Amino acid sequence: MSDNNAANHAETGPVRELLYAARGGFAFTLFFCSVCFALFFLPLPVRADTYDEVEGTGFYVNSVPEGATVFIDGVERGQTPLGFGSLRSGEYSVRVTKEGYVERRFRVVIRSASRIEVTVDLERAKGEIFLDIKKDPQSPEDLPFDPAVYVDGTRVYDTVFAAETGWRTVSVEAFGWEKNVRAVYVGEGTLQRLEIVLKTAALSVSGISQKRKRFNPGNSGALGTTELGFSVSAPGTGQLEVFDSRGNRVFSKTLGPFKTWYQDVSWNGKDSRGLELPDGEYTLRLSVRDGEGAFPFIQSYTAELDTSLEIRPLSAFSSQGGLFFAASPESLPAHSYQIEGMILAGKPLLDGAAWESLPLATALRASFLDRLELAAALNISPRFDGGAVWGGGASAKWSFLQPGEGRAGLGAAAAVSCGWAEQGPYTAFGMGTGPGISFPLSLRILEDPVLDLLFTPGLLWAGFGGRPDTASPRLAAGGGLLFRYKDFSGGLSAHWDYAPGSSGDDDGSEGPGPFMSALELKFFSSSLILSLSGGFWHRKNNSGGFFGIGFGVLY
Repeated sequence: MSDNNAANHAETGPVRELLYAARGGFAFTLFFCSVCFALFFLPLPVRADTYDEVEGTGFYVNSVPEGATVFIDGVERGQTPLGFGSLRSGEYSVRVTKEGYVERRFRVVIRSASRIEVTVDLERAKGEIFLDIKKDPQSPEDLPFDPAVYVDGTRVYDTVFAAETGWRTVSVEAFGWEKNVRAVYVGEGTLQRLEIVLKTAALSVSGISQKRKRFNPGNSGALGTTELGFSVSAPGTGQLEVFDSRGNRVFSKTLGPFKTWYQDVSWNGKDSRGLELPDGEYTLRLSVRDGEGAFPFIQSYTAELDTSLEIRPLSAFSSQGGLFFAASPESLPAHSYQIEGMILAGKPLLDGAAWESLPLATALRASFLDRLELAAALNISPRFDGGAVWGGGASAKWSFLQPGEGRAGLGAAAAVSCGWAEQGPYTAFGMGTGPGISFPLSLRILEDPVLDLLFTPGLLWAGFGGRPDTASPRLAAGGGLLFRYKDFSGGLSAHWDYAPGSSGDDDGSEGPGPFMSALELKFFSSSLILSLSGGFWHRKNNSGGFFGIGFGVLY
């Protein structure tokens, strides 16, 4: 096991939580979408004192945060926000106080023909803490000593540092040493000295987790391995052994020496010579010993090697897994998920003139049971002239025939869905709003590389705001070609729907819907996904083209 695969313990608290969330995938997409939105469309918040003289009479005072006590000429008058309809003309001394914040003083001049409005931005009161960190005199000299300091869960990097007033929790920890937690009261403008002595820690193992108990070495990177993650408290070594169903040891790997808390080790389904092993159940035995050779921990786990298990990325921005405009009957294996974010440019579906917005989407596919896949998507179209249009949807799909599983390579599934949008019956990513049912079908044309023909008939009760406009559904159909070769996948898809016997008005809920088509390509390595897409749509006298880029993770 490499140190590169173990997170440094200095990254704890909120940073550690962020790393774990990012590894799982959720923080990745939230970060992608929120940063894009913030950079282009959100003004940066600005906080500062304000002083305005406007028409009217009297005096108004507020604070950030509110709830501060106001004294005028030494007399307590109430808490912010506070207004006085009338005050005699003249000069007044104002004091604003709030526990935990620096007191503010200023003077105002009140005139009979104007109103003074003041807002003060209060600064948190602070003191200082001085840490004197020492090793226990009985500790070994050769044990590395690199303590990390956290105040209320936030990492600090100096032994003398500022802290907000009040009771603060200070924790000091270092690998191989017992964690020391102390509470200290910080007064405004004071220097608080704190002596902390660290003692050596005994070796122990905790936080053990197994990722992907059922796996296929044919999947990309980490998707084709089973992994054990665990924490150790002190230096030591370990060993991972793998046994087949007859008890024969087929693989062994030495772990360590441990230099940090968090460890992980993976097995790719091959024996010690690098040869592929047959499908079946295997036993993984993890053992950890200290520097003197004693074994404080030995534990066994099971893993199933299944070469039929495929984990591949699909698009789900229309709230169903498949191609951009055609759902696939394929579902993720149990305990797997995909999350992805994408941004579009050009003239996306029914989005007014070209380059009026940059629509964003985040999509999730998840499976808790084999053949049952849940999917959800959130779309937002922030406009350059201000405002944004939101949309979203979710679906549940049951795959009773995975692609290539039935006779003649057939695949089939049934899905129910529901979509919503603030404006129009479609989102910029082609998601139809309102409840719907569909029946994704596939026919496998080629096995290597994989080429599937997709067809997705369905019914959609479309309407503005996700509410059906009529009791009659629209007839919907999507189709496409899905291909896969090594670490690449993609395809061409199209979608069209129609409400029979309608007037064909332009409100989008009657008559023929838009014809939508898209070409997409995905590259995935290990669990990371890069997506490129481009498309065209047309409806009556309106049409447009778009292109997009996306990133995601697949686990």
